Amino acid sequence: YLKTSMTRLYFVADRIFEMVLEMYENPRKMVQDITSVGLLHVGMNIPREFFKPFTVAAVQTFQDVIKEDVARLGYSWSISLIARVMERVIAEGSTVVMKAICLNKETQLLQAIAVAPRAERAQQLLVVSAGEMSTSPLYWSIDSGHLGCARIIIEDLLTIRADRENYYYGCDTLFQVHPDLIHHLCNNAPTLLEPLLDGLVWKSRSPQNGLRRVNYFIKNLLQDKDGNFSKSIEWLVNYNDPKAR
Repeated sequence: YLKTSMTRLYFVADRIFEMVLEMYENPRKMVQDITSVGLLHVGMNIPREFFKPFTVAAVQTFQDVIKEDVARLGYSWSISLIARVMERVIAEGSTVVMKAICLNKETQLLQAIAVAPRAERAQQLLVVSAGEMSTSPLYWSIDSGHLGCARIIIEDLLTIRADRENYYYGCDTLFQVHPDLIHHLCNNAPTLLEPLLDGLVWKSRSPQNGLRRVNYFIKNLLQDKDGNFSKSIEWLVNYNDPKAR
């Protein structure tokens, strides 16, 4: 995980010193920043077990250079706190869905989704939270190039399910969490536009009088959460793909 250029390692070392100081100056903001970095580590599948030896190595290196006891104690306390926050964030964010996406295992992702309750399914596929910060398994799979996993998430969210009390359809939740979804797909994963748009159409299995009922769930393509015109259609037009249009 540290097999990189010396320039990058120097940057990491400098950033560690900055974070140690910022933890004293603005601890609340620092915890939020560390949480964001920790969620990135979740996506990169970094083991939590590496933080403790890394912290010990950083403290020993600092102690070899600085002789003042107060500075040593201050550095040790701050970097240990940072490591504990990172470990907590990775523990909270390492859901079965995120683990499957990180490994790019489509079968494992399907198994993780299968055990999710219908009412919580969309939330587990769209939001992973740790503290006050959150990340999106869907966007992470797209940005990391795991488009097979992203397709599974989109198709599962746009599958209509029901129990004795409710129907469950993740269309509204999908666009509420990601109002820029069309723009993101056009720029980063245009092959996923087809399953997304197909999922916004429901076709009846039973024709009547030679006709088949079809419902189009296009509200979120035309209107945003504030009731204004959505930019989704504009993004599709600018994408300039006749099949998508």
